[in-house]
Amino acid sequence: MILSDELIRRLRPHNNYHVFGQLSFYQNPVMHLSDEDYEICREDIQLIRRRIGKDTHLFYDEMLEHLMMTHVLNLYDIHARQMHPDEVPERASQLLQQFIALLDEGHFVKHVK
Repeated sequence: MILSDELIRRLRPHNNYHVFGQLSFYQNPVMHLSDEDYEICREDIQLIRRRIGKDTHLFYDEMLEHLMMTHVLNLYDIHARQMHPDEVPERASQLLQQFIALLDEGHFVKHVK
């Protein structure tokens, strides 16, 4: 599955966990799934696959986005249960988000002498 940066930003959780999760996924993008978690992810992906191309649905784009959001939130839930992170303070979350955005935009390359 390939998602645009914009879609990923819209789908991420509306709490500070996404900062921890994003940094953790950069460090190790492979998640080990229990049988139950595997089944949840498999069902999410099957439903998405069944709906792709069914663009006669009056709310097709929104429906696909929400199905993707369900899958992404399930992945964050699995990850959070495995990692047991402490709550990330709001200010630290904002600073990390700004830093990651600068990295994504390539500022580290543009300003190297």
